[in-house]
Amino acid sequence: MWTLAVPEEQLATNTFGNETILGTGDQRKPLLCQWYYPGCLGLRNPLDIDVSQLHIISCVIASKKVNDMENRMTLRLNGSVVQWYYVQGSADDHELWLTNEICEGKLDPRFFWNHIYTSSDIIDPNSNMIYDWLGDDQLIAKMNSIWTNYAQLLSTKNGILPDISNVDKEDNKTGISFGIINSSVEYAELVDAFKGNVDQVIVFSTKYEILNPRKAKVFHYSLESGKKSSRQLRDIFPVLLPQLDTNLPIMVLGEDDTDLAALVVLILLSQNYDDDWCRCQRQQRPNKDTVRRHLRLLLNVRRVNPSRNTLQSVNAYIM
Repeated sequence: MWTLAVPEEQLATNTFGNETILGTGDQRKPLLCQWYYPGCLGLRNPLDIDVSQLHIISCVIASKKVNDMENRMTLRLNGSVVQWYYVQGSADDHELWLTNEICEGKLDPRFFWNHIYTSSDIIDPNSNMIYDWLGDDQLIAKMNSIWTNYAQLLSTKNGILPDISNVDKEDNKTGISFGIINSSVEYAELVDAFKGNVDQVIVFSTKYEILNPRKAKVFHYSLESGKKSSRQLRDIFPVLLPQLDTNLPIMVLGEDDTDLAALVVLILLSQNYDDDWCRCQRQQRPNKDTVRRHLRLLLNVRRVNPSRNTLQSVNAYIM
């Protein structure tokens, strides 16, 4: 058992849970961190302390704990034996193994899992694992081939199409999409690529824009992620959002999909959709809890990570 003394300003930087801890007011108690991992025995209290006198922080990890740093794993599947070396902590410090020679340094979990099955000679259909006969150089070459094909699909005559995701949950399609704008692009090419679902486009970028938008609603704001932009959003939201028709498709783009673009999506979801992303009959009056719930759901679509300052701009608008 060990306790931590965490400065209040540090706690305040956390996206989730900070209200719970800070909301305890004068009930100042030691923090007890409990670590949970595959095969652990659960809550441990070797000193038989009254846990009601503590704030319990549960730290959950998916990594299997092994006694040796390197452990040989064995799996019997369909009459055959698959073996590999499990190195605890090998996924840490991704910058050490995610080098520029792999997918131009742009490989991330979302791209990997969305595209790994497009090549039949990487995943063994029997074990659902990477073929054990593939060496590192071979695997890198195959991933680079997938990346090259993907980049060519996104390429247009005048630039690169935005990398977007649809905000859908099971069969509930909101008509909202958001993602990263990588270069300036013609509106006509946007329509061709995304089947015309670009009636309304919002762009947060200091470098790129939608060219020749014609009659479409295209809202462009020369902003990039940062504290200054967060303050500017408080003036932008009251002007921008009433102009949007939530019955028509809405696409939100930014140079960084984790912050500004995600905030507009959060507001649209919080005001117009329930927790299953079913359309509400009338606009809702959300609160901070509503925003947090939709933020957790949105993490299943893209790895969003809005800053505390930008989240405060959302709360200031909806409240």
